[in-house]
Amino acid sequence: MTTISPYEYYADKLGVQARFLFYGERAHEQSLCLIGERGLCKRIEYNAIYKLRDGKGNQSYALLWWVSLPDSWKNLLVKSFGNPPERIYQSKFESLYERDMRAYDIFSSFRFPDNTTLPEDKIEEYTLNASVLNTIGKIYKKRREYRLHKTGEIDAPDIWRIITGESIRFRDKQPHTLPDDTSRLRQKYNGYKKEGYTSLISGKFKNSNARVVTDNNQTIYDIAVKYYGTVEAILEILSLNPDIRNDAKGSNADISDFHFDLPIAAGSRLIINEKSPMMKKNIIKELQKEQITTWQGQ
Repeated sequence: MTTISPYEYYADKLGVQARFLFYGERAHEQSLCLIGERGLCKRIEYNAIYKLRDGKGNQSYALLWWVSLPDSWKNLLVKSFGNPPERIYQSKFESLYERDMRAYDIFSSFRFPDNTTLPEDKIEEYTLNASVLNTIGKIYKKRREYRLHKTGEIDAPDIWRIITGESIRFRDKQPHTLPDDTSRLRQKYNGYKKEGYTSLISGKFKNSNARVVTDNNQTIYDIAVKYYGTVEAILEILSLNPDIRNDAKGSNADISDFHFDLPIAAGSRLIINEKSPMMKKNIIKELQKEQITTWQGQ
C-alpha cells in the first residue's frame, strides 16, 4: 500500500489532514483512528485543537494545526508517516492562493432552468478556477501598485504576460483549466470580475437540451410536432428519453412496452434538443400557443 502524507502547509502553518486522525465513514484508509469524528469536532469547537481550513470538495480536506495537536498524536504521526516536511519556498502566486469556499457553496447549489445540478467534477473545476482567478486579482493589484510606485507608469500588457506565466506554472500545484493565452486569460478574468461565479460555467456544458412537461392525452407524435415541427423527430425523442412510458389510465393495452399511438404519462418531463437539425422553427412558431393532443381515447 502506498503511504500518503497527511502533512500539508496552509498559510505558512504546518497542518495535518483530519481524516488521518479520526475513525468513521469519512476517515482515510490509513487513518490512525485516534478519535471519533464527532469527538474531534467537539475538541475543535472548544478550541482544544485549532483548525486551519474547513474541508469542502473532492481535493480539499479539513486541516488541523500541528502545533495544537496532543504530543501523543504527534508522536504517532511521526512513527507512522515520518517527520513533517520542512517548509519549502513558495512563489508569490502560491503564497496568495486560497481555496474559495464560497465558490464551492455556490456551484454546489447551482441549478439549471430544468432544476438539474452540476456534477461533482465540474463543481471542483469551477471552484478551483475561481480560486485561481481570485489569486490573479491579488497578484495584478500588487504588481500594478509596485510598477506605479517604481516608475509612475502602468504597463498592463506586460503585467498580464507575467501573470499568465505564473498561472501556467501554478497548474503544476493546482490543475486549473484557465487559458494559457494572455489575452484570453485577461478576458476570462474581466468576465469573472464583472459577472461573478456563473461566468465560469461553460456554455457547452449547459448544452442545448431543455425539458418539457407533457399534457394529458399527448402521444409522442404530438410532442414531436409541437417541439420539433415534424414527426421525423420521434426516434431522437426516444433516444433522449429512454424511460418514456405510456399513461396507464383509460387503456386496455399492455403498457410494459411503449406504444407510439397511446398517450404519454401526463406530467412526464421529457428532454428536447433545441438545436436539433430536424427542428422546423417556422412550424414550431405557428404551433407555439396551440395545445396539441390528438389522442381521443376509445
